[in-house]
Amino acid sequence: MGTWGTGIYSNDTAGDVRDACKDIFAFYDVEEGNQKLFDFFKEVLQQEYIDNDYASFWYALSDWQWKHGMLTEYVKNKTVELLSGYAGIKEWEESGNVKDVIKRKKVLDSLKTQLEKPQPPVKKPKLSLVKPKHKPGDIIIFKATEYVDEWDSSWHIENFRPPFMFASKLISNSKSENINGYDAHGKYMAILCIDSQKESHSEYITGAFDEYSVYVWYNYLSEVKPSVEQLSFCGFLPMVDWILKDFNRGITDSISWIYQFTLMAESFKANSYIEFENKKCRNKNEVNRFHQLFANKKYSKDYFGGFDLCGMFNTAFEEKNRMDLLNLKIDDLLDPKVKNPDFLTPSEIDEAYKKYMNKLSD
Repeated sequence: MGTWGTGIYSNDTAGDVRDACKDIFAFYDVEEGNQKLFDFFKEVLQQEYIDNDYASFWYALSDWQWKHGMLTEYVKNKTVELLSGYAGIKEWEESGNVKDVIKRKKVLDSLKTQLEKPQPPVKKPKLSLVKPKHKPGDIIIFKATEYVDEWDSSWHIENFRPPFMFASKLISNSKSENINGYDAHGKYMAILCIDSQKESHSEYITGAFDEYSVYVWYNYLSEVKPSVEQLSFCGFLPMVDWILKDFNRGITDSISWIYQFTLMAESFKANSYIEFENKKCRNKNEVNRFHQLFANKKYSKDYFGGFDLCGMFNTAFEEKNRMDLLNLKIDDLLDPKVKNPDFLTPSEIDEAYKKYMNKLSD
């Protein structure tokens, strides 16, 4: 039943309701917000039986609204009615854990007592929208530190994705899926902000957008700190964007070479893994240079999203290393004659993947 504790929000549905409330009631008034919420969770609310998920929806909504001074009479009455009969408790009883049943009932009793009290003043949540971290032309130079433990293994790639997605027999038949990669410890790297990308802030509301900086990765990895002038002669590294329709890696939707990506905000926080240059570097000419180079190539204009710097290093240098080992060139856009290897079609990749997995199980 997607439950990990006896608390009001220790349930998948309840947690989703809480997250939805934070967005919806920051954007809409209570009545309109309730309708939005009911519409979004209609599959749960329109089912013909009352189970733990159904009851958890109302428990979470009433608790959240009461604490924010937004509890309506309709939601309160509906919830108190469910609480009077410990709605949803049957699934707890069926689990056989008597202690959890007792704890859950105490939680529900406490909620019922709370709802009968006057609610606090209205406390409307604030909608916190993401703003671009950098401006186009910003060059971020950083260095991976010498600090080593299990969490920064991505700075020294040891396991590569199997090469079964490539159309090239040279690559697909290679044994380069388990090899040592580039060691970035103590070395400098750089990324360039080229644009910003808007994305819907939440699945629960419309008209609100987060905006993320879009970057490209310089083909630079050295113990020597680069100057902006040096970087202006560097190329940019591509990554493989492999989209899967499900979580078991069984059905491939699309695959392409991409050069642009967004990063999580945490990527730029000072930590023991990465040292950033304090001096701000900006060169808008670099943005134009990238777009001009990229315009001459027929690669996807999509972008990766939500990576951190360590993850992006792994992704950006993975295929570059594979090509180097096979004496092939990765296309960093500088040479008009160089083209990244072709991929199999999604259906061909699925077939090749099955064969690859069968080979592993033999």
